[in-house]
Amino acid sequence: MFPGSKVVVKIELRDRSTHRAESIIKALIPDNVEVPKGLSINMNTRGPKITITLTANGIGVPALLGTLDEILEHVSVAEKVIG
Repeated sequence: MFPGSKVVVKIELRDRSTHRAESIIKALIPDNVEVPKGLSINMNTRGPKITITLTANGIGVPALLGTLDEILEHVSVAEKVIG
């Protein structure tokens, strides 16, 4: 990325229930404590909808895509564990 550039990626997922969506977010919180410098992650739910927003300030695309891929993988695992 160019120095000083900012990229925002917003992911919206819809789950079957509000309770499951909240459980998935709770499962993701410990995994997103340490993120690359220049990257922030905001996660929330509204009803059964999960919104995950990644904001990257001056970090490379590979780091951003790697983090995005990891988050989606953890969502998939959480969905399987929750049932």
